Amino acid sequence: MTVNQRTMRLSVAAIVISLALITVNDAYALNYEPIEFITNADDVTFGFPFALASDGTHLIVSDTTNEKIYVLQKVDSSWHVMGSFDRRSAVDMSFDRYGRLAVLTHVHPEGAIYLYNLTYNTDGTLANADIVHEIQGVTPNRTLFMFPHGLTTTTIDGHDLIIIGGGSGLDRKIQVYEVTDTGISLAFAFNNADIYDANGNDIGNVTNGYSINPWPSILDVKMSGDGKVMVAYKTGFIAIYNIDYNSRSVERIVSIGEAGSELGQFNEPRGILHDTNNNYLIVSDNLNNRLQVFDYSTLSDGINTPIFYYGSGIAGNGERELNTPRKIIMEDDKVYLADASNARIVVLTLNDTIPNDYDQPDIDPIEDREWYRFSAHREMFQTISRIIYTKLIEEGIDDYTATKTALNIPSKALEVVLTILRSLPNDARLNIPWSSSLKGDLVIDSNIVYNAACVIGKPGSTGISDPAEYHNPPPQIGDTLYCAPLAIPLADSGETIEGHIRSYFIDPDGVIREVYYYDNTGRHEGRNNDISTTEFYFDPFAIDLDKNGEWRLVNIFTNDGNEIRVEILIHVGSSYEFNDLSTLEYALLNSGISEEDAINTVNAIEDYIEENSIALPDDGVLIVNATEGSVYGLACILPHTPPLSIGEQVDCIVFFLANPSESITIDDLHLYQVVNGISTPIQDWYWSSSIPNPFIWIETITMNEAGDWSINADFTEHGSVSISTIVSFNVVSETVIGAIALIGTALSILAYKRR
Repeated sequence: MTVNQRTMRLSVAAIVISLALITVNDAYALNYEPIEFITNADDVTFGFPFALASDGTHLIVSDTTNEKIYVLQKVDSSWHVMGSFDRRSAVDMSFDRYGRLAVLTHVHPEGAIYLYNLTYNTDGTLANADIVHEIQGVTPNRTLFMFPHGLTTTTIDGHDLIIIGGGSGLDRKIQVYEVTDTGISLAFAFNNADIYDANGNDIGNVTNGYSINPWPSILDVKMSGDGKVMVAYKTGFIAIYNIDYNSRSVERIVSIGEAGSELGQFNEPRGILHDTNNNYLIVSDNLNNRLQVFDYSTLSDGINTPIFYYGSGIAGNGERELNTPRKIIMEDDKVYLADASNARIVVLTLNDTIPNDYDQPDIDPIEDREWYRFSAHREMFQTISRIIYTKLIEEGIDDYTATKTALNIPSKALEVVLTILRSLPNDARLNIPWSSSLKGDLVIDSNIVYNAACVIGKPGSTGISDPAEYHNPPPQIGDTLYCAPLAIPLADSGETIEGHIRSYFIDPDGVIREVYYYDNTGRHEGRNNDISTTEFYFDPFAIDLDKNGEWRLVNIFTNDGNEIRVEILIHVGSSYEFNDLSTLEYALLNSGISEEDAINTVNAIEDYIEENSIALPDDGVLIVNATEGSVYGLACILPHTPPLSIGEQVDCIVFFLANPSESITIDDLHLYQVVNGISTPIQDWYWSSSIPNPFIWIETITMNEAGDWSINADFTEHGSVSISTIVSFNVVSETVIGAIALIGTALSILAYKRR
């Protein structure tokens, strides 16, 4: 598809979607306009801004990555850091009527409330941040709260209060604390149905309340301009309560929303705010990556239509894109939003020339690859969403349906994963790494999308305490594949998913291998489930890899006697039986190189071979691994599976193919061998500006010494190694019959693609 075709298709699609939503929302011009993005101040660069507060002069920012609270002030047109203090995992803040800063922390597994007195020097810099009072959520004698979220300060009937969301487990209550000269103490607590005294005794019912099973976690607590308590629940609804402190009574006024990605629905709403100037309820719809703005005066139970929304629901870092937005505050009639995963604070103002439905969802197609790289769980599910969107478009599904279907996937799948993880004991984790590579496929049948995907991880991965980075494809012996089948009906089709699913692997020897999974009772073998009527199915499992070669994941969905098979072929190990350059092309594809880059790389090598009358071996063993971007590579064709014998020869190919969209600054290349720890140069190249495109070099190297060998190619930029590729193997003093495992962890050509 050409760029013009893509633009035309999206323009037409945008018109179709806009017309559809205009009919529903009666669209008009009013929306937020971003007027500033604060990513840094002085020498501070934000990592993960979470909570915000303002005293009218200073903007207070909690950064959970940097584990600090920053005090900012805008002087002329620039933001400056007036000071900071250490505070790990500060998830919410609020100033009380005395100008003291209340801070809620979410440190695992406890949490605490701190009340600070901030004082300043004559030049405006922060002099001290003194803790006036504090209360820990977990003490040796009693647990008040764990994993808290949401904090607000208020004064009711002369009582100075701090109200928080209790957290998880049995503490999922709105907790009301009183602040006096002697400290902070719990006064009472309530959920959506019941009221409890400070000792946890049930003392009454919430007027107009109702029970929710199970009790949802609380994500935010804020005061409205008319003195009511607004609470955002993880399950996607927001409730507003009126509390009487003296009588310990609570009345539920209204509950809006439900879990989902449609307008009026929420996915982990982590920030709420009452804009009293315009009488708006503003909701930071975290996993839907948007703000939704409602008329506070007309809220009613159930789904409410927003006046307008900012952000399309697709995570991004553009001017009108958000990525997991957190807390919101108002200052000088402007909205300040912690756009957490974009590491910035977005400042918004109203603009009556921007349509209320301006931010229509628009999912970009994704280039077809064997493996896709992701850096976080959310990005993984967004990648799956883009893959499914692209396939739906290729299958002739209209853009509106494809977008709406794909848009539902990240939030629904992530919620399933989080629900599973919360149910697991600490010693029974089953989780994908934060950062890895994904491979998947799908089938569309009877208005239902059936998908399966696997990611590369290590056995027992928690995805939390493990290092974020994991090695590039292909997977190796000793890795674990974390996989899941997924099924979702096409949007607005009215279909549901039911029937049966069987999932298993076939290993390189043709043996059926059962997968395993964990639940709160421990580890289980095999996946053979009945699916009751549902609108979304996602069920993760794992397999430990113990053989090189071709593995096949088989998922068989059965519905009303109709069998749908979704299979994924996965090559394990870096070695490939070499018979011609198509082996290299296959290896590149399996390592995540795009089909176009793989073909172009092999074509360039073929041209070089022909121009220089080079003869490669007819067969042997090629070892390979690769990732995305411009292709930097070192391939070695061994005469047979290692170990090799002294005197045998290895044909090495150094190659480079530039991505046209990249600025290439590689200006020299060094090829050397390391034998038993001693490095010896093989060849060096130096260029006046940058490496030629393409660059190919082929040479035969004789193994003249026994021991551990590696052939290294370092692509450098102004003397600094930018890309290093290594092939490692073993050479023995006499021929060893039979195949032995390769030695070392960097076993391959590493064709490294840079972004």
